[in-house]
Amino acid sequence: MAEQTVHLVTADTRVVSDLQEAARQWDVPLAISSHATPEEATRISDLPESDVVVIDTDLVGPALEDMLVSRGAARSIVLGSPGSEGELSRAHARHGSEFLLKDEGGHYALLVASLVRKLLRDEDRDETTRDIIRSSEDRYRSLVDALPDIVYRIDPNGYFTFVNESVRTLGYEPSALIGQHFSTIVDGADLPRVSRRKVLRDFHGRDTGPAAAPGLFDERRTADRRTTGLEIRLRRRNGTSEHDEAPMIASLISYGEITATGQYRTDTAKRYFIGTVGIIRDISERKRSQQRLRQLSFAIEQIDTAVCIADGNGVVDYANPSFFRMNGARPEEVHGARLYDLFSGYVQEEQAEELARALSGTRAWEADRIIWTRSGESKWCWLRIYPVFDLDQQASQYLVFQDDISDRKQRELELAETARSHQDVLRMIHHRVGSTLRSLSEIEPPAAAAGSPDAIDRRIRSQTLAHELVYESGSFDRLDLARYFRALPDVVLYTMSRRGRLVVELEDCVLGLNTALPLVTAASECIASLWPTPDEHLRTIAISLEPEGACAGEGEAGDTADAALILRYDSVGSGAAAGDEAEVARENSPARIIIESLLSQVDGRLITESGICRLTFREEPAR
Repeated sequence: MAEQTVHLVTADTRVVSDLQEAARQWDVPLAISSHATPEEATRISDLPESDVVVIDTDLVGPALEDMLVSRGAARSIVLGSPGSEGELSRAHARHGSEFLLKDEGGHYALLVASLVRKLLRDEDRDETTRDIIRSSEDRYRSLVDALPDIVYRIDPNGYFTFVNESVRTLGYEPSALIGQHFSTIVDGADLPRVSRRKVLRDFHGRDTGPAAAPGLFDERRTADRRTTGLEIRLRRRNGTSEHDEAPMIASLISYGEITATGQYRTDTAKRYFIGTVGIIRDISERKRSQQRLRQLSFAIEQIDTAVCIADGNGVVDYANPSFFRMNGARPEEVHGARLYDLFSGYVQEEQAEELARALSGTRAWEADRIIWTRSGESKWCWLRIYPVFDLDQQASQYLVFQDDISDRKQRELELAETARSHQDVLRMIHHRVGSTLRSLSEIEPPAAAAGSPDAIDRRIRSQTLAHELVYESGSFDRLDLARYFRALPDVVLYTMSRRGRLVVELEDCVLGLNTALPLVTAASECIASLWPTPDEHLRTIAISLEPEGACAGEGEAGDTADAALILRYDSVGSGAAAGDEAEVARENSPARIIIESLLSQVDGRLITESGICRLTFREEPAR
């Protein structure tokens, strides 16, 4: 045990001797200092602090009050002679001093030792209590600092007196906020609705009750009327986080310290408010999640896809408006119903069994099915069912998506029909090409001219070019002559002399295939026969249509009109006439025989003049 000290300010030596004897009997280390003269008594305020001080009023007289004040919190015993009762009573009332009234026989000295022992024990007990309190405060402070929530205490004027370590999430040092007003961390836009000084002016004279009571940061109310669940925005300290631009949303629980913290003083005649304590919980992520849920909910409400959510037993919890529109059902018929019961009335029996397996399984399922609405209307729908699993990997929910694909199915049917039609046209083209090539093979001109590999290859390329242009155009029953002849030099005549030039003077000349295929093959033969050899000069061949409007698409479908392709070419050689040098101009020439055979398929013929070849034809309406 640590040594304890007692100052004795008295001239009675019995008090000193009795206390020394008692200390030996108690076996307590006690340091006793005795001051028996008025001069020594006046210097007691300069002495070191003691655990107990004993003061005799007969020795110190009027200086008693000053001495008690100077000793501060020291425990004191005041001794007084009969007649000093009033002085003893005042010392007890003002300073909590113990007192003894001296008797003539001096027996009070024995009681002094007992009172000193009592005060020393009280001091020990109080010191132990203070140690326990300090230890408890340290433990609770450590606990409070470990909390993820911000814990604060503010004084009656709204200035921080305590804030725990969690305020660092806002970028503030706890010590830096002590003495700062709470508006330091509250967003300026929210301050008017959480500050007592501003809010209570609007509620003056109104009886709100606990439910409608306003929420306050600097709360003074307790019990049911205290602030709970108040959402505020907090200001982060600039430059402390990547999220500085976005204030932290927090839930504030604030209440007066009439409970464990004792923020209302109750040790006086009238309690008075000494501050507010509160807890701020960060709910930023919750607010962001709520915002995302609102956005997703709005999106699901607006989309055309029917959405339905059911629990693990297949009972519907939610369906969006599109679900009701698509199935012709009312909300009261859907909510709380089983998904199987809903869809079993919309699909065929075997499909209902398939749906039942999907709604009891753990794998995603999707299929195209015909659905009948309540009005009896049928439609193609794309159904998808997805299970949602809980932590035990059990299906806790089912998400159902339903899209009306009737238009898509109709387009697929139309495309299939179009494909079949195109197949028929392609077969017709193939037949036409084969017919033309067979016609060419039946012609019996001299082998050197008509049956050479180059000539046969050129005719095949001519048919191939026409075939490709028809396929690329997407209109499988017509051929654009202008496109054909512009491509002719690079595709059909590319192996021949570079001294020839083809000028196409056709614009948007479109003919049906039965007319176009024999006609362009005949024209290709004509152009090839007119093309200059490597030894001849440059020759220009211009191709045009006559009459201009006969096949330019100006007439109604089904009209027929005589028309002619005109080939104008210049002469070659030195002074020779063009007509004399053109093979097609000679009767029974191989080229002429081939051309006339092809033109006969379109009721046409070849007419030659000087520098001109005219290929007439009769147009057959397109199929």
